[in-house]
Amino acid sequence: MAPAGPDATAPTYARLDTIRKQMGQGVGKNTWPFRDEEAGALKQLYAMLTADQEKVAVDAGMAGKWQAAKKLTRVRHTMEEALTGLLVKDLRGDISTKAGAALLNLAKGDAKGFRALQQDIPSQRIRREVVATSLRDAFSQGSRKENAFHLPGFVDWCQGLKSSGTLPMVECELGAQTAATLRNLFTVSHAVRQAREGSVQTGRLVTFITQFDAKDGVLDKIYRHGRGR
Repeated sequence: MAPAGPDATAPTYARLDTIRKQMGQGVGKNTWPFRDEEAGALKQLYAMLTADQEKVAVDAGMAGKWQAAKKLTRVRHTMEEALTGLLVKDLRGDISTKAGAALLNLAKGDAKGFRALQQDIPSQRIRREVVATSLRDAFSQGSRKENAFHLPGFVDWCQGLKSSGTLPMVECELGAQTAATLRNLFTVSHAVRQAREGSVQTGRLVTFITQFDAKDGVLDKIYRHGRGR
């Protein structure tokens, strides 16, 4: 926690607080410098550092201020949750439309709108909600029915992200678990598309592929489950 070298100084309360906050941000968010650490270990270290800070505050006769600061933090989290609901629900038409367009443009190599979205929504928690909600535009791209999963459009979008090198930008915002689900869905969808385009469409094969990609089929159920419906 302290700098190394001839000019090194003793660890300070501020440095301890900085490390603790970085650990808190790294839990489940894959953020530097703890993005490669396990969430469980980070949570344990975070709790230990918080306990150390509290002891320092109490020993310095500032127990009351420490408790007040903790209460303010809880209030801030509550307000963030309320703001999340406001952005994702009440302002869905405006926010999600911009986010959806930004996601589609990423597949074309245009990251300007997505970077603007990141700047306009500084809270990573709220931004993750907005991006996840707006994925429906990528899932339904090219569909004749609103918000219906469209396999060719989804595959083209994912391939565009890979080709343009913008896929990591999306995955970083979604988090490790959702990003893994997205990759798996692409793998399955791409395989189904190849089977449809490269195989003789007769007999059991065409029946299986048709059912797999049909309304209420496997991919449609996965898509609707991801949307929470």
